[in-house]
Amino acid sequence: MRVALVYHGPQASDRLDDALALADADVERFHLESGDPVPGPGFDRAIILGGAMGAYDVDVHAWLDGEKEWIRDLVASGVPVLGLCLGSQLMADALGGKAFRGELPEASVVPVTLTEAGMADPVVSQTGPLVYAMHQDTFILPPDATLLAHSERYPHAFRVGSGLALQFHPDADYDLALAWGKEDAHLLVGAGIDFDEYARGLISADPVLDRTSRAIFNTWLQT
Repeated sequence: MRVALVYHGPQASDRLDDALALADADVERFHLESGDPVPGPGFDRAIILGGAMGAYDVDVHAWLDGEKEWIRDLVASGVPVLGLCLGSQLMADALGGKAFRGELPEASVVPVTLTEAGMADPVVSQTGPLVYAMHQDTFILPPDATLLAHSERYPHAFRVGSGLALQFHPDADYDLALAWGKEDAHLLVGAGIDFDEYARGLISADPVLDRTSRAIFNTWLQT
């Protein structure tokens, strides 16, 4: 199984790497923010990670247009695509929805509600009741997409064709989430959460988040 793993900034991806190793995947990593080209065809699956930019920031990051075209081609060809955070927003934008800046950030462990379709979905049914989120951008679902999960404020999961979009971050373990809380302190301020409260929430939820996040990746790679 040949898998394209697309990054938009420096980050660890240990949980995801563990699942890819367990699936014996042949992984090719692309760091688009560092000048790597947008991947081409020939992949069996693609995973698109998060990033600090917006899906609409094409004036600053011209390669975003090429990435969205690649996502469209993959889904049109029936290749499974998993988009996380920015990846979910890119998928929405690429497939006829719209990514945009939301009113307030989500920057913490948040409860999500699964729709009836989400409870029946083999991957998204592994989610919850808590997820880790670090974002302010959100999206309008593409036409023909099915909403699978949402928080009180934002949509958090949808399927459209072979694409699965997750607004939350199953890729972020405790250490990475803690580092993001320091790097993106403005999001915590916007969400009305101080760093100590943020850190306590991560510690408390970590066993659940670790178990469900690994289940999400393992199930997606097997289905």
